[in-house]
Amino acid sequence: MDFRIILASLLFLAGTATAQQDPPPDATPEQAPKKQAQAPSSATIIEQLRKEKERLQREIDYAKARAENANKMLAQKLARVGQEIPSIDAGTNRPRPATSPGVKKARLMTDPERNGLRESVMMTVNGVELFQNEFDDLMFYLRSLDKAGDESMHAKRVLLELIRIKSVQAMYPENSAEGTVSDVYAKMNKGKSMPELVKSYGSVLGASEDGTVEVTRNSFLGPQFEQIAFGLDEGKVSRPFRNVFGFVVFRADQVTKGAEPGLDKVKGYAVQVKYDGDEQELNLAQAAAARGQADILVRDQKTLDMMPALYRPESKPQGAPANTDDPNINVVATLKARLKAIETRIAKASSSEELTPEQKAELKSLIQQKAQLEEAIQSVKQTTGQEAEVPVVPARVVEKPKKPDGDVKKLNPKK
Repeated sequence: MDFRIILASLLFLAGTATAQQDPPPDATPEQAPKKQAQAPSSATIIEQLRKEKERLQREIDYAKARAENANKMLAQKLARVGQEIPSIDAGTNRPRPATSPGVKKARLMTDPERNGLRESVMMTVNGVELFQNEFDDLMFYLRSLDKAGDESMHAKRVLLELIRIKSVQAMYPENSAEGTVSDVYAKMNKGKSMPELVKSYGSVLGASEDGTVEVTRNSFLGPQFEQIAFGLDEGKVSRPFRNVFGFVVFRADQVTKGAEPGLDKVKGYAVQVKYDGDEQELNLAQAAAARGQADILVRDQKTLDMMPALYRPESKPQGAPANTDDPNINVVATLKARLKAIETRIAKASSSEELTPEQKAELKSLIQQKAQLEEAIQSVKQTTGQEAEVPVVPARVVEKPKKPDGDVKKLNPKK
Protein backbone atom coordinates (compact mmCIF):
# COMPACT_ATOMS: atom_id res chain seq x y z
CA MET A 1 0.00 0.00 0.00
CA ASP A 2 2.76 2.39 0.95
CA PHE A 3 4.65 1.49 -2.22
CA ARG A 4 1.68 2.50 -4.39
CA ILE A 5 1.41 5.86 -2.62
CA ILE A 6 5.13 6.63 -3.15
CA LEU A 7 4.96 5.69 -6.84
CA ALA A 8 1.91 7.92 -7.37
CA SER A 9 3.76 10.88 -5.77
CA LEU A 10 6.76 10.47 -8.06
CA LEU A 11 4.57 10.37 -11.17
CA PHE A 12 2.81 13.57 -10.06
CA LEU A 13 6.06 15.46 -9.54
CA ALA A 14 7.43 14.40 -12.94
CA GLY A 15 4.30 15.60 -14.70
CA THR A 16 4.48 19.00 -12.95
CA ALA A 17 8.10 19.56 -14.06
CA THR A 18 7.28 18.70 -17.67
CA ALA A 19 4.39 21.14 -17.67
CA GLN A 20 6.67 23.97 -16.45
CA GLN A 21 9.29 23.39 -19.21
CA ASP A 22 7.07 22.84 -22.23
CA PRO A 23 3.73 24.60 -22.11
CA PRO A 24 1.00 23.07 -24.17
CA PRO A 25 0.44 24.41 -27.68
CA ASP A 26 -2.95 25.85 -26.84
CA ALA A 27 -1.64 27.86 -23.86
CA THR A 28 -2.29 31.62 -23.89
CA PRO A 29 0.56 34.23 -23.68
CA GLU A 30 -0.45 34.98 -20.11
CA GLN A 31 -0.20 31.33 -19.30
CA ALA A 32 3.25 30.91 -20.91
CA PRO A 33 6.22 31.44 -18.59
CA LYS A 34 8.32 34.57 -19.13
CA LYS A 35 11.65 33.97 -20.93
CA GLN A 36 14.93 35.79 -20.04
CA ALA A 37 15.79 38.82 -22.39
CA GLN A 38 18.44 38.07 -25.05
CA ALA A 39 21.67 40.26 -25.47
CA PRO A 40 21.83 42.52 -28.64
CA SER A 41 23.82 41.23 -31.59
CA SER A 42 27.17 42.63 -32.82
CA ALA A 43 25.56 44.18 -35.91
CA THR A 44 23.11 46.07 -33.72
CA ILE A 45 25.92 47.43 -31.52
CA ILE A 46 27.95 48.56 -34.59
CA GLU A 47 24.94 50.35 -36.05
CA GLN A 48 24.31 52.17 -32.77
CA LEU A 49 27.96 53.27 -32.54
CA ARG A 50 27.90 54.52 -36.13
CA LYS A 51 24.88 56.68 -35.43
CA GLU A 52 26.50 58.04 -32.28
CA LYS A 53 29.68 58.89 -34.22
CA GLU A 54 27.68 60.80 -36.83
CA ARG A 55 25.93 62.75 -34.12
CA LEU A 56 29.21 63.70 -32.41
CA GLN A 57 30.77 64.77 -35.75
CA ARG A 58 27.82 67.08 -36.40
CA GLU A 59 28.37 68.68 -33.02
CA ILE A 60 32.10 69.12 -33.67
CA ASP A 61 31.48 70.76 -37.08
CA TYR A 62 28.98 73.10 -35.51
CA ALA A 63 31.44 74.11 -32.75
CA LYS A 64 34.20 74.78 -35.33
CA ALA A 65 31.90 76.97 -37.40
CA ARG A 66 30.94 78.97 -34.32
CA ALA A 67 34.59 79.46 -33.35
CA GLU A 68 35.54 80.61 -36.89
CA ASN A 69 32.70 83.09 -36.99
CA ALA A 70 33.67 84.39 -33.56
CA ASN A 71 37.29 84.99 -34.72
CA LYS A 72 36.11 86.87 -37.80
CA MET A 73 33.78 89.05 -35.76
CA LEU A 74 36.56 89.82 -33.26
CA ALA A 75 39.00 90.72 -36.08
CA GLN A 76 36.42 93.06 -37.59
CA LYS A 77 35.91 94.78 -34.26
CA LEU A 78 39.63 95.24 -33.68
CA ALA A 79 40.43 96.30 -37.25
CA ARG A 80 40.80 99.95 -38.11
CA VAL A 81 37.79 100.91 -40.14
CA GLY A 82 38.25 103.30 -43.00
CA GLN A 83 41.35 105.05 -44.34
CA GLU A 84 43.46 107.75 -42.77
CA ILE A 85 43.13 110.89 -44.86
CA PRO A 86 45.73 113.48 -43.88
CA SER A 87 44.50 115.87 -46.57
CA ILE A 88 41.59 116.17 -48.99
CA ASP A 89 41.72 117.67 -52.45
CA ALA A 90 38.39 118.24 -54.22
CA GLY A 91 36.84 115.27 -52.48
CA THR A 92 39.60 112.86 -53.53
CA ASN A 93 41.52 110.86 -50.96
CA ARG A 94 45.22 111.58 -51.14
CA PRO A 95 47.47 109.02 -49.46
CA ARG A 96 50.08 110.13 -46.98
CA PRO A 97 53.42 110.72 -48.77
CA ALA A 98 56.18 108.28 -47.95
CA THR A 99 58.77 109.67 -45.59
CA SER A 100 62.39 108.62 -45.55
CA PRO A 101 64.51 108.99 -42.39
CA GLY A 102 67.24 111.52 -42.85
CA VAL A 103 70.88 110.55 -43.37
CA LYS A 104 72.96 110.93 -40.23
CA LYS A 105 76.12 112.80 -41.13
CA ALA A 106 79.41 111.95 -39.50
CA ARG A 107 80.94 114.39 -37.05
CA LEU A 108 84.25 114.94 -35.31
CA MET A 109 84.66 113.56 -31.83
CA THR A 110 84.81 115.88 -28.89
CA ASP A 111 87.93 115.87 -26.74
CA PRO A 112 86.34 113.73 -24.00
CA GLU A 113 85.09 111.25 -26.61
CA ARG A 114 88.51 111.09 -28.26
CA ASN A 115 90.41 110.73 -25.00
CA GLY A 116 88.34 107.74 -24.02
CA LEU A 117 89.42 105.71 -27.07
CA ARG A 118 92.59 103.88 -28.01
CA GLU A 119 94.86 105.53 -30.56
CA SER A 120 94.21 102.70 -33.02
CA VAL A 121 90.52 103.58 -33.28
CA MET A 122 89.77 105.45 -36.50
CA MET A 123 86.06 106.08 -35.83
CA THR A 124 83.05 104.58 -34.10
CA VAL A 125 79.87 103.45 -35.90
CA ASN A 126 76.86 103.20 -33.61
CA GLY A 127 79.34 102.70 -30.80
CA VAL A 128 81.33 99.94 -32.55
CA GLU A 129 85.02 100.72 -33.03
CA LEU A 130 86.53 100.77 -36.51
CA PHE A 131 90.30 100.36 -36.28
CA GLN A 132 92.90 102.02 -38.46
CA ASN A 133 94.49 98.71 -39.46
CA GLU A 134 91.15 97.45 -40.85
CA PHE A 135 91.07 100.44 -43.18
CA ASP A 136 94.79 100.25 -44.05
CA ASP A 137 94.66 96.54 -44.98
CA LEU A 138 91.88 97.05 -47.54
CA MET A 139 93.52 100.19 -48.93
CA PHE A 140 96.77 98.24 -49.42
CA TYR A 141 94.83 95.54 -51.28
CA LEU A 142 93.18 98.04 -53.65
CA ARG A 143 96.47 99.88 -54.27
CA SER A 144 98.11 96.60 -55.29
CA LEU A 145 95.50 96.21 -58.04
CA ASP A 146 95.39 99.75 -59.33
CA LYS A 147 98.54 101.67 -58.53
CA ALA A 148 97.41 104.63 -60.63
CA GLY A 149 93.89 104.59 -59.21
CA ASP A 150 92.16 107.42 -57.46
CA GLU A 151 93.14 107.21 -53.78
CA SER A 152 90.02 109.05 -52.64
CA MET A 153 87.73 106.66 -54.52
CA HIS A 154 89.51 103.68 -52.95
CA ALA A 155 88.99 105.23 -49.50
CA LYS A 156 85.28 105.76 -50.17
CA ARG A 157 84.77 102.18 -51.29
CA VAL A 158 86.56 100.81 -48.24
CA LEU A 159 84.80 103.09 -45.74
CA LEU A 160 81.38 102.47 -47.28
CA GLU A 161 81.75 98.72 -46.77
CA LEU A 162 83.28 98.87 -43.30
CA ILE A 163 80.66 101.34 -42.06
CA ARG A 164 77.84 99.11 -43.30
CA ILE A 165 79.35 96.05 -41.60
CA LYS A 166 79.94 97.90 -38.33
CA SER A 167 76.46 99.43 -38.41
CA VAL A 168 74.78 96.01 -38.60
CA GLN A 169 77.24 94.57 -36.08
CA ALA A 170 76.14 97.20 -33.56
CA MET A 171 72.65 95.67 -33.59
CA TYR A 172 74.08 92.36 -32.32
CA PRO A 173 76.59 93.16 -29.54
CA GLU A 174 76.23 89.66 -28.09
CA ASN A 175 75.04 86.99 -30.47
CA SER A 176 75.17 83.22 -30.61
CA ALA A 177 76.50 83.43 -34.18
CA GLU A 178 80.05 83.60 -32.79
CA GLY A 179 79.59 80.26 -31.06
CA THR A 180 78.01 78.83 -34.21
CA VAL A 181 81.14 79.76 -36.18
CA SER A 182 83.21 77.72 -33.73
CA ASP A 183 80.87 74.78 -34.36
CA VAL A 184 81.50 75.14 -38.10
CA TYR A 185 85.26 74.79 -37.63
CA ALA A 186 84.81 71.89 -35.21
CA LYS A 187 82.64 69.99 -37.67
CA MET A 188 85.05 70.80 -40.47
CA ASN A 189 87.92 69.31 -38.48
CA LYS A 190 85.87 66.16 -37.92
CA GLY A 191 85.53 65.64 -41.68
CA LYS A 192 82.27 67.41 -42.44
CA SER A 193 82.29 68.55 -46.08
CA MET A 194 81.69 72.15 -47.12
CA PRO A 195 78.47 71.31 -49.05
CA GLU A 196 77.12 69.63 -45.90
CA LEU A 197 77.99 72.70 -43.82
CA VAL A 198 76.37 74.99 -46.39
CA LYS A 199 73.23 72.87 -46.25
CA SER A 200 73.13 73.26 -42.47
CA TYR A 201 74.03 76.95 -42.16
CA GLY A 202 73.63 78.63 -45.58
CA SER A 203 75.88 80.52 -47.99
CA VAL A 204 76.49 84.03 -49.30
CA LEU A 205 74.48 85.85 -51.95
CA GLY A 206 75.31 84.75 -55.48
CA ALA A 207 76.57 81.31 -54.43
CA SER A 208 75.22 78.09 -55.93
CA GLU A 209 73.10 75.67 -53.94
CA ASP A 210 76.11 73.74 -52.68
CA GLY A 211 77.85 76.96 -51.57
CA THR A 212 80.37 77.36 -54.39
CA VAL A 213 81.10 80.94 -55.39
CA GLU A 214 83.52 82.53 -57.83
CA VAL A 215 85.28 85.64 -56.54
CA THR A 216 86.67 88.15 -59.02
CA ARG A 217 88.33 91.49 -58.60
CA ASN A 218 85.76 94.28 -58.11
CA SER A 219 83.27 91.64 -56.94
CA PHE A 220 79.85 92.64 -55.64
CA LEU A 221 80.84 90.73 -52.48
CA GLY A 222 83.07 93.67 -51.56
CA PRO A 223 86.79 94.41 -51.16
CA GLN A 224 87.06 92.62 -47.81
CA PHE A 225 85.76 89.34 -49.28
CA GLU A 226 88.14 89.80 -52.24
CA GLN A 227 91.15 90.46 -50.05
CA ILE A 228 90.56 87.37 -47.93
CA ALA A 229 89.75 85.09 -50.90
CA PHE A 230 92.81 86.13 -52.95
CA GLY A 231 95.04 85.87 -49.89
CA LEU A 232 94.41 82.11 -49.56
CA ASP A 233 96.28 79.25 -51.19
CA GLU A 234 94.30 76.41 -52.75
CA GLY A 235 92.70 74.18 -50.13
CA LYS A 236 93.15 76.72 -47.32
CA VAL A 237 90.30 77.95 -45.11
CA SER A 238 89.95 81.58 -44.04
CA ARG A 239 89.50 82.87 -40.55
CA PRO A 240 85.89 83.93 -39.88
CA PHE A 241 85.16 87.46 -41.08
CA ARG A 242 82.09 89.65 -40.84
CA ASN A 243 79.75 90.86 -43.53
CA VAL A 244 76.34 92.54 -43.28
CA PHE A 245 74.68 89.17 -42.59
CA GLY A 246 76.98 87.79 -39.90
CA PHE A 247 80.12 85.67 -40.26
CA VAL A 248 81.63 84.00 -43.32
CA VAL A 249 84.02 81.06 -43.58
CA PHE A 250 85.59 80.67 -47.02
CA ARG A 251 87.69 77.84 -48.45
CA ALA A 252 89.68 78.47 -51.64
CA ASP A 253 89.57 75.43 -53.93
CA GLN A 254 90.85 76.84 -57.21
CA VAL A 255 92.98 79.95 -57.75
CA THR A 256 93.30 81.14 -61.36
CA LYS A 257 95.90 83.78 -62.22
CA GLY A 258 95.02 86.05 -65.12
CA ALA A 259 97.22 87.98 -67.52
CA GLU A 260 96.94 90.84 -65.03
CA PRO A 261 95.71 91.05 -61.43
CA GLY A 262 92.31 92.32 -62.56
CA LEU A 263 91.68 88.98 -64.30
CA ASP A 264 92.42 86.74 -61.32
CA LYS A 265 89.71 84.43 -60.00
CA VAL A 266 89.19 82.33 -56.91
CA LYS A 267 86.60 79.58 -56.79
CA GLY A 268 85.65 78.00 -53.48
CA TYR A 269 83.00 77.37 -50.85
CA ALA A 270 81.49 80.01 -48.57
CA VAL A 271 79.58 79.16 -45.40
CA GLN A 272 77.38 82.00 -44.13
CA VAL A 273 76.51 82.04 -40.43
CA LYS A 274 73.82 84.67 -40.00
CA TYR A 275 73.26 86.69 -36.87
CA ASP A 276 70.84 84.78 -34.70
CA GLY A 277 67.49 86.51 -34.38
CA ASP A 278 64.50 87.77 -36.29
CA GLU A 279 65.03 87.89 -40.07
CA GLN A 280 63.01 91.08 -40.42
CA GLU A 281 65.13 92.79 -37.77
CA LEU A 282 68.29 91.88 -39.71
CA ASN A 283 66.79 93.27 -42.93
CA LEU A 284 65.93 96.54 -41.19
CA ALA A 285 69.47 96.84 -39.84
CA GLN A 286 70.91 96.31 -43.33
CA ALA A 287 68.51 98.85 -44.85
CA ALA A 288 69.46 101.45 -42.22
CA ALA A 289 73.14 100.93 -43.02
CA ALA A 290 72.53 101.31 -46.78
CA ARG A 291 70.57 104.53 -46.24
CA GLY A 292 73.22 106.16 -44.09
CA GLN A 293 71.32 105.98 -40.81
CA ALA A 294 74.27 105.46 -38.51
CA ASP A 295 75.89 107.52 -35.75
CA ILE A 296 79.48 108.00 -36.90
CA LEU A 297 82.08 109.73 -34.73
CA VAL A 298 85.38 110.42 -36.52
CA ARG A 299 88.69 110.97 -34.76
CA ASP A 300 90.18 113.70 -36.99
CA GLN A 301 89.42 116.02 -39.90
CA LYS A 302 91.58 114.04 -42.31
CA THR A 303 89.40 111.00 -41.82
CA LEU A 304 86.23 113.09 -42.09
CA ASP A 305 87.41 114.44 -45.46
CA MET A 306 87.79 110.88 -46.77
CA MET A 307 84.21 109.91 -45.89
CA PRO A 308 81.74 109.11 -48.68
CA ALA A 309 79.46 112.05 -49.42
CA LEU A 310 76.57 110.03 -47.99
CA TYR A 311 78.06 110.55 -44.51
CA ARG A 312 80.20 113.67 -44.91
CA PRO A 313 78.73 116.92 -43.53
CA GLU A 314 77.61 119.57 -45.99
CA SER A 315 80.48 121.90 -46.90
CA LYS A 316 78.32 124.17 -49.08
CA PRO A 317 74.99 125.94 -48.61
CA GLN A 318 71.96 123.89 -49.57
CA GLY A 319 71.21 124.25 -53.29
CA ALA A 320 74.73 125.31 -54.30
CA PRO A 321 75.91 123.70 -57.56
CA ALA A 322 78.03 120.63 -57.11
CA ASN A 323 81.70 120.70 -58.04
CA THR A 324 81.80 117.79 -60.45
CA ASP A 325 85.59 118.01 -60.64
CA ASP A 326 85.78 116.82 -57.03
CA PRO A 327 85.07 113.07 -56.84
CA ASN A 328 84.45 113.38 -53.09
CA ILE A 329 81.07 115.04 -53.69
CA ASN A 330 79.43 112.77 -56.20
CA VAL A 331 78.29 109.69 -54.30
CA VAL A 332 75.25 109.46 -56.57
CA ALA A 333 77.54 109.07 -59.56
CA THR A 334 79.32 106.16 -57.89
CA LEU A 335 76.08 104.43 -56.98
CA LYS A 336 74.65 104.97 -60.46
CA ALA A 337 77.78 103.56 -62.07
CA ARG A 338 77.38 100.42 -59.98
CA LEU A 339 73.70 100.28 -60.86
CA LYS A 340 74.43 100.58 -64.57
CA ALA A 341 77.01 97.79 -64.38
CA ILE A 342 74.55 95.51 -62.56
CA GLU A 343 71.79 96.27 -65.08
CA THR A 344 74.17 95.27 -67.87
CA ARG A 345 74.92 91.98 -66.16
CA ILE A 346 71.20 91.34 -65.56
CA ALA A 347 70.42 91.97 -69.23
CA LYS A 348 73.19 89.64 -70.33
CA ALA A 349 72.08 86.87 -67.96
CA SER A 350 68.41 87.26 -68.93
CA SER A 351 69.21 86.91 -72.62
CA SER A 352 70.17 83.27 -72.19
CA GLU A 353 67.41 80.80 -73.03
CA GLU A 354 68.51 78.27 -70.43
CA LEU A 355 70.25 79.13 -67.17
CA THR A 356 72.24 76.82 -64.95
CA PRO A 357 71.42 76.78 -61.23
CA GLU A 358 74.54 78.89 -60.61
CA GLN A 359 73.42 81.46 -63.19
CA LYS A 360 69.93 81.58 -61.71
CA ALA A 361 71.33 82.20 -58.24
CA GLU A 362 73.60 84.96 -59.56
CA LEU A 363 70.70 86.56 -61.44
CA LYS A 364 68.58 86.55 -58.29
CA SER A 365 71.41 88.18 -56.34
CA LEU A 366 71.91 90.83 -59.03
CA ILE A 367 68.21 91.73 -58.98
CA GLN A 368 68.35 92.16 -55.20
CA GLN A 369 71.44 94.38 -55.48
CA LYS A 370 69.74 96.46 -58.16
CA ALA A 371 66.76 97.12 -55.89
CA GLN A 372 69.04 98.07 -52.98
CA LEU A 373 71.08 100.47 -55.12
CA GLU A 374 67.96 102.14 -56.52
CA GLU A 375 66.67 102.62 -52.99
CA ALA A 376 70.01 104.01 -51.80
CA ILE A 377 70.23 106.44 -54.75
CA GLN A 378 66.73 107.73 -54.07
CA SER A 379 67.48 108.14 -50.38
CA VAL A 380 70.71 110.09 -51.09
CA LYS A 381 68.92 112.37 -53.55
CA GLN A 382 66.22 113.20 -51.04
CA THR A 383 68.63 113.92 -48.21
CA THR A 384 71.57 115.59 -49.97
CA GLY A 385 69.87 117.31 -52.90
CA GLN A 386 71.96 115.51 -55.53
CA GLU A 387 69.88 114.96 -58.65
CA ALA A 388 69.98 112.79 -61.73
CA GLU A 389 71.68 115.40 -63.90
CA VAL A 390 74.94 114.87 -62.03
CA PRO A 391 77.33 113.29 -64.56
CA VAL A 392 77.85 109.58 -64.13
CA VAL A 393 81.43 108.45 -63.84
CA PRO A 394 81.87 105.62 -66.34
CA ALA A 395 82.88 102.30 -64.85
CA ARG A 396 86.28 101.00 -65.90
CA VAL A 397 86.05 97.66 -67.70
CA VAL A 398 89.04 95.36 -67.97
CA GLU A 399 89.04 93.17 -71.07
CA LYS A 400 90.46 89.69 -71.03
CA PRO A 401 92.83 88.83 -73.89
CA LYS A 402 91.03 87.16 -76.78
CA LYS A 403 91.02 83.38 -76.92
CA PRO A 404 91.64 81.52 -80.18
CA ASP A 405 87.88 81.23 -80.72
CA GLY A 406 87.47 84.98 -80.45
CA ASP A 407 85.59 84.89 -77.18
CA VAL A 408 86.14 87.99 -75.06
CA LYS A 409 85.10 87.96 -71.43
CA LYS A 410 84.78 91.14 -69.40
CA LEU A 411 85.17 91.35 -65.71
CA ASN A 412 82.58 92.94 -63.53
CA PRO A 413 82.92 96.75 -63.42
CA LYS A 414 84.08 98.30 -60.22
CA LYS A 415 81.39 98.64 -57.63
